[in-house]
Amino acid sequence: VPFNVIQNETGKYGCLFFDKYSAEFADVRYLDFEILYEDNIGLKIPATSVITKDFYIVPIDYRAQSQGVFGFYIETYDAQNNLVVEFVEPTIYNATETHYYIDISALPEGCYLLNIEQTGQTTANTSNATSRYRIGAKDSLSGVYNVNKGYTIFRKIEVIDSNAEYYIIKPGTTYGVSLYDHIILDGKTVKEGQVIYQ
Repeated sequence: VPFNVIQNETGKYGCLFFDKYSAEFADVRYLDFEILYEDNIGLKIPATSVITKDFYIVPIDYRAQSQGVFGFYIETYDAQNNLVVEFVEPTIYNATETHYYIDISALPEGCYLLNIEQTGQTTANTSNATSRYRIGAKDSLSGVYNVNKGYTIFRKIEVIDSNAEYYIIKPGTTYGVSLYDHIILDGKTVKEGQVIYQ
């Protein structure tokens, strides 16, 4: 609605001029409103959609490639309790200049990532491993559950602005959500990988 500033002997007042929909507010003595000092352009999502989720953080130096697929080498044990090296392909949910964010369920806590010089190794051999990193360090991300594929997938968000009901988030972020994505309205009611019947 149009807005003007009116000044009198007692001070300055903001005046809102309603010429439509007045009947809807005729029986309301007070209205809550919000003053936006600057425009924030982004995607508007309900506050109830936003959740916080913990992830393992692992150094980017440990990412490897095997047969054209990116993943990580980890030390694990086979059925005979022999120490072996296994190649895993966990989903990456965020990346910084130094670390990747990986789902906690994708790697066993306390296992070691290997930075292997000679790829294709199938048994643990410390002479072929330049370094080891123990899985355990965690960090959290704010995000929403995307259901474009019919099941929930966590996607991080970068909040530009917020109020009690909505968040304005940065569009087009890596590992984030995009315009026209379908998201869960109440993120606390579902879990990662849950099938949603649309």
